[in-house]
Amino acid sequence: MTEMKNIMVAFDGSKNAIKALKVAKKITIDNQAQLTVLYVHDDPFENPVKISTTQTGDEYMYLETDFSLNDEAIMSTEEDIVLVKEIPYRVISLAKETLKNTDNIIYKRLSGKPAEEIVKYANEDNSDVIIIGNRGINILEKLVTGSVSSKVSKHSTCSVFIIK
Repeated sequence: MTEMKNIMVAFDGSKNAIKALKVAKKITIDNQAQLTVLYVHDDPFENPVKISTTQTGDEYMYLETDFSLNDEAIMSTEEDIVLVKEIPYRVISLAKETLKNTDNIIYKRLSGKPAEEIVKYANEDNSDVIIIGNRGINILEKLVTGSVSSKVSKHSTCSVFIIK
């Protein structure tokens, strides 16, 4: 098996990203590797981020894709929408909580188009593997824009593990 000493996990706070983070943690520990947790912040007004809680009480983030900018929508979701400037801190805090008591971790926040920035960073950082969660986008979004995990897999020069 190929040696993995430089692992990168693309993390956005979603349920599958948390699964990816846990897989990355295990691989990092098993290989005594360096782990980079990368969060790429895109345009938050395109798809506002909401926070929810699983049945076990774990917090996770997700995109509100059917959001329309009118007074009724703003009023009904106001308390759930995370302030734009707060999003990167909440995502990284969630990652830190999931990875507590784990060594050799670097946390990075970038701004831009997620797939492009993930691939660019992995190349610049000489990552051995990218671990990324597969977010369940609807069929129309997938046809029009494609998923981030698919784009990363297609354009990456290193191995990519897509976690469902």
